[in-house]
Amino acid sequence: MTNRPTSALILATAAAVAGTATHAGAQDQCEWTLEETLRVGSIDGDDALSGVLDLDIGPDGMLYVAEQFVPHITVFTPDGRPSHTIGRAGSGPGEFDLSAVSLGWRQDTLWATDRATTHFFPPDGTDPRQVEFRIPRPHEGSRLIPRRPLADGTFLARRCAMTAGGGSMEDFFGAERLPVLRVSASGRIVDTVDTIALARQQMSVGIDHGSRRGIGYAEHPLNGSWKGFARFTPSIDGSSIFMIGEIRDEVRPASFDLLQIDLSGDTLMERTIQYEPRPVTDRDRTWLTERFASNQAGDYDDDSRTSPFPPRDEAARERDRRAARESITFPEHHPPVRDIVAGDDGTIWMLRELDIPDLVDRWEVYGPTGELEGTVLIREGRSARAPWYPRLNVLHATRDELWGTTLGEFDVPYIHRYRVDAGCR
Repeated sequence: MTNRPTSALILATAAAVAGTATHAGAQDQCEWTLEETLRVGSIDGDDALSGVLDLDIGPDGMLYVAEQFVPHITVFTPDGRPSHTIGRAGSGPGEFDLSAVSLGWRQDTLWATDRATTHFFPPDGTDPRQVEFRIPRPHEGSRLIPRRPLADGTFLARRCAMTAGGGSMEDFFGAERLPVLRVSASGRIVDTVDTIALARQQMSVGIDHGSRRGIGYAEHPLNGSWKGFARFTPSIDGSSIFMIGEIRDEVRPASFDLLQIDLSGDTLMERTIQYEPRPVTDRDRTWLTERFASNQAGDYDDDSRTSPFPPRDEAARERDRRAARESITFPEHHPPVRDIVAGDDGTIWMLRELDIPDLVDRWEVYGPTGELEGTVLIREGRSARAPWYPRLNVLHATRDELWGTTLGEFDVPYIHRYRVDAGCR
């Protein structure tokens, strides 16, 4: 743990940016900067972290962290010192299958979701309860499991690919549209919040590995962040979702829609944001193809001591590299949004197009009614081994404070807290 009142990342905003909102004026030139005020993590100290999957700040000011391959939630004090853990390995209430993958708060109750179950931990720490369901949707090639609890007691369903019962990988990964569904704690589908057009942004690559291994699917490097961006995210209070609607890159001026949809499917906010489409150039294709092939060949994998997969010999790596090169295709334009984060204060943080080869992250911050308030550029750091992922993995945001993760030396993960300075707010 390190308290660092210095700017570890260099951040600035451009005087003129490629994407501007139709309703934005001089505000789209507003410079927001970040000052790092806390860093959690170390190579081998008490605060050493596994891969950080999610985090949140509790009502008590403590930091709650979900870590990869860690079957509990780790709790840190406000100044970054390890305090205690919540949960344990297992399959019962309060017991995690492998690790928690997401977490948050509903009033004074902590919730956390593992691979197939959502757990609730009451404030006194006793009698945790769990919600578990698996709803097959073979016609969509997927199975529904509980994701985030919503304000009305239902759950936002998370999809996992399934091939049993008539489903297929093609039905899931090749779908152009899939509904966002609300499910009761008993596993009953309550309603469709909206239907998300996936083909333009949630892209996957079907890789033919030959007759013995068949076709497998990998996330396209233009898909977004390592979280597998699916064009929507719930509001912090669980009463609505923010989503990217229609993208119109074949007309001029090009634009896309930013929407807020409540749980009944009604539109609470809709803004049309004009932007200049960024072509996927020949240089971009070459850069992405080679790095995608390297990723599929395992060139970015951790060493064999910690990797969960058996090592591949060089011949197998070269076959995977060649299959990846032959399988990947590209759209005409970069998707305009790579990630969307709902702020605790009603702000909406959007990560814009992948910038090749500079890899500068441009986050645009919108207010609750969809007005552009400011822009932040992040030029340093990395959040994952593959080079197309964001430099900072943003997990928690407000106008005043930003939390995110990076990988340091030896791929050691760190949590960063920044003070947001919006000078022209």
